[in-house]
Amino acid sequence: MPYIKVSGLSKDKLCETSNDLVEIVSKITGTPKENIRIFYNPMLEILNGKICENRLNIDIDWMPRSQEMCDAVSKEFKEYFKNYNFELIKIYFLELVREKYYI
Repeated sequence: MPYIKVSGLSKDKLCETSNDLVEIVSKITGTPKENIRIFYNPMLEILNGKICENRLNIDIDWMPRSQEMCDAVSKEFKEYFKNYNFELIKIYFLELVREKYYI
């Protein structure tokens, strides 16, 4: 773990970028690459009855980590995607409760 869920990016583009995203998270958190998962999320954001285009949403589910790690991953992801011309990039971290996480 972590689980990185991305919406607003095509499946093909996510496949192309997935290794880079895994590399970023692994470098910052020290998590082995084989434990990091990328998920395509086809969810669409709708505002005022219209689909919001050109927005990237990234949800990261992981065990509790420091605010500094969240800040660093967020900064690196935003830097990575800055040339994709997204109108808005939103990154949300969800801390999983170890006792409620079952495999």
